Amino acid sequence: MTEQADTAHDTASYKAIFTAAFDLAAEMPWPQVALDDIYRRAGLSDAGTTRPYRCKLSLLLGFASWVDEEVAAMAGEADDLAPRDRLFDLLMLRFDVLNPYRDGVTAIVKSLPSMPMTAFAGGPGLAKSMRTTLTQAGVSTAGLAGMLRGKGLAFVYLTAVRAWLDDDSLDLSATMKALDQGLVKAEELAISVGLASSGSAEE
Repeated sequence: MTEQADTAHDTASYKAIFTAAFDLAAEMPWPQVALDDIYRRAGLSDAGTTRPYRCKLSLLLGFASWVDEEVAAMAGEADDLAPRDRLFDLLMLRFDVLNPYRDGVTAIVKSLPSMPMTAFAGGPGLAKSMRTTLTQAGVSTAGLAGMLRGKGLAFVYLTAVRAWLDDDSLDLSATMKALDQGLVKAEELAISVGLASSGSAEE
């Protein structure tokens, strides 16, 4: 089997695991979902079958990393878009990747108050994702200013996530509106406090 075929097989396996996990999360409370149930639903229950995740938390963190990889593969070049427009496109790509799993994601998000360790463990991954998004948009993440930009973008993104969870429109119009408004306000605030980026990720 070629390396390309191996990669395709691995990608299919991971997607099967994620689909099984979020389908089950939509069907029953996430704390009641067993890892064995996920692998069984994904068709990976045979003895000796590779199981990349040893717990549900590592699976969720792996899913977050996979979303980052999918967005990066879909993003392409920044072209001549302004940073705010580029950030909008990149974050909407995240929702495009997440959409097939929305029912399960919604169920898990609603369970987070009872799972503080899961919520806490996701923080560093979100921060990394937002720094990567800023860099892809040509915005510097260096120094204190870059850290604050990352925190601001995370707040904007989470606000848009709340809209996305209830957005039943085909074009995600409510999500786009929330994201656009959040980015506009964040840009205005950044300018007012001197954190606006000149657009270079090398600053």
